[in-house]
Order: sequence, then C-alpha cells, then structure tokens
Amino acid sequence: MVNIVYSLVVWTLFLLISLCGIHYKHADKKEDYFLRLNSFRGIFALEIVIGHVIRYEATLLYPLGKFMIISVAFFFFVSAFGMVKSFHQKEGYLQGFLTGKVLYLVMLAIITFIVNMILDIIYPSDLGYYCPGKNPAAVIVSGTNWYLRELLLFYILFYFVYKYIKKFRILFITLASAVFAGFTFAGGWAQGWYSSILAFPMGLLFGEYYETICRFMKTAWGKFITIILILLGMGSQFLGTDSIIGMVYLRNAMCIAGMLILIYFCTYFTIGNCVNRILIKYSTEIYLFQFIYLKIAEDYGWDFKISLPFVLGCTILTAIIMHPVFGFVRQKLRGVYSQNIAEKQEH
Repeated sequence: MVNIVYSLVVWTLFLLISLCGIHYKHADKKEDYFLRLNSFRGIFALEIVIGHVIRYEATLLYPLGKFMIISVAFFFFVSAFGMVKSFHQKEGYLQGFLTGKVLYLVMLAIITFIVNMILDIIYPSDLGYYCPGKNPAAVIVSGTNWYLRELLLFYILFYFVYKYIKKFRILFITLASAVFAGFTFAGGWAQGWYSSILAFPMGLLFGEYYETICRFMKTAWGKFITIILILLGMGSQFLGTDSIIGMVYLRNAMCIAGMLILIYFCTYFTIGNCVNRILIKYSTEIYLFQFIYLKIAEDYGWDFKISLPFVLGCTILTAIIMHPVFGFVRQKLRGVYSQNIAEKQEH
C-alpha cells in the first residue's frame, strides 16, 4: 500500500510539472517548433532519472522506466533539428564546428568524469571512476555514458556529411545509423546505443522538411502511419532480446512514432511553468550527473522510495553547482568558434 501511495504521489508531481501551464497556441514557423521542443528538455531529463531508478521495480512507476527510450530519442531528435536549423540560418555554421561544438562535448565528458572521480575517491567503495595505474584516456572513455559518446559520433558525422556531401545527406546519415545500430547490436553493446539511434536522422529530416512533415501529420495518412509505427514498436515486446528486428528496428519505430506525436502536440500547444523552466536550464547537467548517484544508491541497496529522492536531490544539486562551469566552458569555446569564423571570412 505504501508503494502505491508513493508511486501515485510521484506520478502526480511529474504530471503537474509536465502539464501545468499548457495552453493552446498554433505554431506558425520553424522557430516556434524549436522553442516548443526545447521546452520539453527538462521534463525528459527528469523522466530519464526517474526511469533509471525504478526501471526494475514492480511499481506503478514502471512505465517511466520503459518510456526512457522515447526520452533519449527526444534528445537525439532535438539536437539534430537544432543543428540543421542553424546550418541553414547561420552563415559559416560549419566553420569552427569541430572546435565550438565537438570539443564542447569532449569537455563535458572530461569535466563530468573528473567530478565523478572525485566523488569516487571520497566514497568508501569503488564506483569505477578512480582507476590508478590505468590509461587515463581509456578510463575516461569507458566511464563516459554511452549517450554522450554516440552524440559525439553524430556531431562528427553531421559535420563531414553536411560539409562534403551535397545530395542525399539525410539518406546517407540514416543508412550509416542503421548499419551502426546493427553492428552495435551484434557486438553486444548496451541497448542504448541502438534502440533510439534513428531519432537523430529523424530530427535532421524534420529540420529540412518541417512544413511538409507538419502538413502530413495533420492528414489521415499521417495519423495512420503514426499508429502503425506505435504498433510495430509494441511488437518488439513479443520478440526476444536476441532479435535484431525487435531490439533495434521496431524499437526505433516506436521512437519515431513518439517524435511524430510530439510534433503534432507542438503544432497546437505550448507548455511551461516555473519548475519546468528551472529543469530546462539544468537539463544537460541533470542527465550527465545522475549516474554516479545511481551507482551509490545501488551500492547501498536502497528501496526505490529512498533511492529516488536521493538520486534526484543529489543530481539536481550537482547540476546547479556545475552549471556555471559548463557555461564558462561554453562561452570560451563559443568565443574561439566565433573568432575562427571571422578569420576564415576575412580570408
């Protein structure tokens, strides 16, 4: 009974944060969609943390553990949408891209790892971040969450494809992503590497053809295709974990359906409240710093009713503390990025 009441309270708070402030307003241009999609960053970051804590618990919160695949897909989708939007709107966007964008992700990984290593040194048990005697670069790579590594690969792929390939860019990235997904599945990599990977090319597609996709979503065919994708995604539950069709491609179908539903929602509604705006501000840090506290909670063997407030509280506190550091790094690299663009334009 206690678990049920606790779960209902968490659900209520989560839904209030997600839906409080929602109102009808039709989106008229690409910038509207970009702003509305970004307004979900905090909610999806929060959902991922909750999902990681309770994904193996037999509680009413269990669906949030399953929904994480959609939440991760969202971040791939909105990152791709933002990049292709900037590519078309900002002159010389790719000049200095490797320094301003790719290097920023690398710096995030290094800073996050250093913080985790310090906490590992302080914590009495081994959490896998402080590994004296081992190659530091190898330890940082292995200790960096798969999402950041995969996003880094996508950034590099985006740069070279959009710089040197003039036609069929999205098709090329989609095929490369699908092949890479099959490779990672066959190699026994973590499910995260392949279960939502096609959301990135989907974000590129929406960025390039958002008007066409929005019109399509308003038609009966658009709704029909979305329903079919949902059913295909649900079908992955009936296939074993050794099925590449179920684990890779049907799960990605579910993720694409989720993004289509989100696009449809953003066409007509906006969301926003003070808690959501705070979560948006710290969404990057919230995602990156949750894992050390998940390990600590797991090490203690706490019940989810204790683990959830502990992981959420420590993660958000760390996010608030580290946000200025990430902001400082972003500003410095942005200055180098702008300088590189200016120098190349002069020549």
